[in-house]
Amino acid sequence: MGHLGRSRSNFNFYGNENQQNVQQLNYQESGRLSVSSAAISEGSDDDLQLGVDLSGRKPVRRRSKKPVPDEKKDEIYWRRRHKNNIAAKRSREARRQKETDLNQRVSLLEMEHDKLRTDLESALQENNELKIRLSKYEDVSMKK
Repeated sequence: MGHLGRSRSNFNFYGNENQQNVQQLNYQESGRLSVSSAAISEGSDDDLQLGVDLSGRKPVRRRSKKPVPDEKKDEIYWRRRHKNNIAAKRSREARRQKETDLNQRVSLLEMEHDKLRTDLESALQENNELKIRLSKYEDVSMKK
């Protein structure tokens, strides 16, 4: 693999024996696309939901949230929750930063667009003035 993304583990919280491997598309921080296999347990269609995706890709099937029983909330569970919370916070911050950068770029491009528009208007006005001045000389040369 030539990308710098993090790999996902195939951890099954619910311990179901009937599992099928599904290929999952992961977009890494570097912008590259990777394909990984994830173990997803078989269940009814009520257990899975279609995620809404407006980017043109196929929607991703997601599990409906089920609370984890208290007897399964051991040290490993809390470590994973903490790690996930940190990753979610980092992801939200990265998204906010990306949006801020994009808004700044939009502002710069709008300012550049306005400047180019005024430059074009002044160039067209100068061109028209020069045409008028030239037409006066052409009229004079035609009369001779």
